[in-house]
Amino acid sequence: MARDGELALATTSEDETAAEALDRDYRILLGKFQNLRLSTSTLSDRVFLSLEDKGVKLSEQPFGRDNPFAPLGSEDRVVEPEQEPPLQ
Repeated sequence: MARDGELALATTSEDETAAEALDRDYRILLGKFQNLRLSTSTLSDRVFLSLEDKGVKLSEQPFGRDNPFAPLGSEDRVVEPEQEPPLQ
């Protein structure tokens, strides 16, 4: 049996499939969220409203490599593909 806050895949019958067990556990978890109440009073608080965005704008930077598996420093080299011998 699962403790409070944990999900268990314990089946109630031998006929219950894994999908049905997951569906049941999902519904139990969803039911716990139905009683959740969020207070929005913080959003209208004087101190919250006085906060300023101190975000920094980042410039566009190149990212990634053409071949992430290539050895470091190999991006500058041009490697000719090996030619396979013709089939006979």
